[in-house]
Amino acid sequence: MKVVLHLTTKCNLRCRYCYAPRSGRATMDLATAKKGIDLAIELGRTSACVSYFGGEPLLMFDRISELTSYAVEAGQAAGTAMHFRMSTNGTLFDEESLRFCRDHRVLFAISLDGDRLAQDAQRVFPDGRGSFDVLDSKLDMILEHNPHTVATSVITPPTAERLLSSIEHMWSRGLRYFAHELDYTHPDWTPDLLETLAGSYRQLGAFYVEKARAGERFFMSLFDEKLKSHASAPIRLGEICDFGARKLSVAPDGRVFPCVQFVSDRPEAAGFCVGHVESGLTRRREELIAEN
Repeated sequence: MKVVLHLTTKCNLRCRYCYAPRSGRATMDLATAKKGIDLAIELGRTSACVSYFGGEPLLMFDRISELTSYAVEAGQAAGTAMHFRMSTNGTLFDEESLRFCRDHRVLFAISLDGDRLAQDAQRVFPDGRGSFDVLDSKLDMILEHNPHTVATSVITPPTAERLLSSIEHMWSRGLRYFAHELDYTHPDWTPDLLETLAGSYRQLGAFYVEKARAGERFFMSLFDEKLKSHASAPIRLGEICDFGARKLSVAPDGRVFPCVQFVSDRPEAAGFCVGHVESGLTRRREELIAEN
């Protein structure tokens, strides 16, 4: 069982497609975070994962350090093997935080949309400056401490034609683990842009085959997850997404949701609340899992 702790809604970037709450600047208090970890241990029993999320979780690095120690001790007391993950934009990494992640096996994914044009089109600072240069200057240090770093890229209409150049850039910088996410809700998708996207997928497919035949070791979720699904068995209900079943998200105020994307200030998100760390989970969780 993985429990995602949304430690803060604060962020040093203003990514154009971000779904995190924009109103208010909430942070999770220590007691709420610990109860979220307790929930992961209770549901996971023999194995549990705590994932640090935001906003930007590295703004709460001291809290991450404290919570990791708590989780290790609580897991040992319960006989639960603990694992740790983090999603970060990477721009705040320094030697201290990277050594901590390495020493405590906090595996992480960094938000990197690709080459300079793709990154700076979407992942920007509050003053509009692109974040490419800041992240690129830290990339060698990041990979030195964690060669298994995952690059998470969001595909939007402005970047649909840049998938190949972006993957080639990231490959040249030493990255070998790639997770692409499509921004389904972007209002600018058109039939022509979807054709552009299809062409980019074909280019990426050729890149994938070339590297695989060359014996390179890498992971590209865009294709690997599909290949795994087709190779293992016919697709059945509930297999596509672990929505609420094997992963839960805890908002800064302690409310529990079945997916990170529902921890937002969109009005419809509240209807997907499945409990609270203080009072436990409700029947709404089972209802949503059944719907999925």
